[in-house]
Amino acid sequence: MNKIVLGMLAFMAPYAALAQDSYGIKGQVGKLNKPAKAYLLIKTGNTSQVDSVAIVNGKFEFKGTVASITEANIRVKHDDKPIDPLKQPKMDVKAFLIGNNEQITMMAKDSLQNAVITGSPLNEESARVDAFLKPIYDQFGELNKEFNEQTEAKKQDQVYLKTLDDRAVAIQKEIFDTKLSYVQKNPDQYMAVMAFNSAVGKEFDAVAMEKIFLGINEKLRNTYLGKEVPNELRSEETQDGVEAPEFTQPDVTGNGELSDYVGNMCWLILGSWCALADAKTQTW
Repeated sequence: MNKIVLGMLAFMAPYAALAQDSYGIKGQVGKLNKPAKAYLLIKTGNTSQVDSVAIVNGKFEFKGTVASITEANIRVKHDDKPIDPLKQPKMDVKAFLIGNNEQITMMAKDSLQNAVITGSPLNEESARVDAFLKPIYDQFGELNKEFNEQTEAKKQDQVYLKTLDDRAVAIQKEIFDTKLSYVQKNPDQYMAVMAFNSAVGKEFDAVAMEKIFLGINEKLRNTYLGKEVPNELRSEETQDGVEAPEFTQPDVTGNGELSDYVGNMCWLILGSWCALADAKTQTW
């Protein structure tokens, strides 16, 4: 196997020490032989790990470790023909979840993208979630089909377009509610982290969402994706109902904690032209 690790974090010892989940992948793609090769890509944040092996009698195998459960994909290159930059390359790729010490098997007759994955509860649960969400997402396709079948005049009808927008919003809400329901009912599944992360949109109730997130298994919250979620929640922390973070800044009376003013109106006035004020705000 030819392993390549890309990204500054890959060269840091503390990061390497985090690698705790092992994985094993055994694949079969028909009767492929050299020069066919399989390429494994594991991407975590700014770090990418690439591994490659030759395919012999249709078989390939990868082994390694990851810091936590994460997404990966394997690409199979069936020949050694150079890629034509003027043409869209035909990609034979299979995306999946990796980690949790799982030993995965992928079986395909001719194309890896059609492979059946076994031995992986992670990917079985992912397929189950995709299956029950698909009918809801398909409603968007039905809306597009309906619109395309209309006359040009109807397509310009603002009243009709408004009904389409309203129905699209209703579908989006159904998706949101379904994902959060799944998260609350399946707190010990990694897919709960993925469903929660994808449900966090531009506008949401950070207080309510944080309560739901904290109901997810702590180990899953500490995966790479799980650690990214609090950053998204913090982006909404200034909304109504969210408790302001504590900070210390003595006033003329000697009071120094924001909590000293609980129950009272508090005005905090800082001048952007003031170097001291600007420096202080960088620490809050």
